[in-house]
Amino acid sequence: MSYLLQDLAGYLIESGIGTALGEDVFLDFLPDQPNNVVVISEYSGLPTTTGVEALDRRVQIRVRNADAEEARLLSWKAFNLLDTPENRIQLASNNRWMMTQALQTPFKVDIDGKERVSYVFNLAVVTYRD
Repeated sequence: MSYLLQDLAGYLIESGIGTALGEDVFLDFLPDQPNNVVVISEYSGLPTTTGVEALDRRVQIRVRNADAEEARLLSWKAFNLLDTPENRIQLASNNRWMMTQALQTPFKVDIDGKERVSYVFNLAVVTYRD
């Protein structure tokens, strides 16, 4: 069975948001280098529901870039890919079905000590268990 964060990473990479896992796309880890990265992290979702196989999970997408405008633009590109109100059901990498809904629009969350800017947004992701 596949792993949600890996499937999301593959979906973003296939869509031109990042190049490769471990190169500029990372899971649950924000490295010091390279300067320009996309980080996909999972945090606590909602409780399970009796009789329902699907889980309501929570994921954060973080885009960090040395250029503030590039960070903002790439964050919005990821947001628009993952939040599609006209059709919430998507197929990610490895044929994972998921229903995604942004919990807010991208916002600037940080400027680090190296002047790199980070934008984040959070998603509700209903999908199957890993």
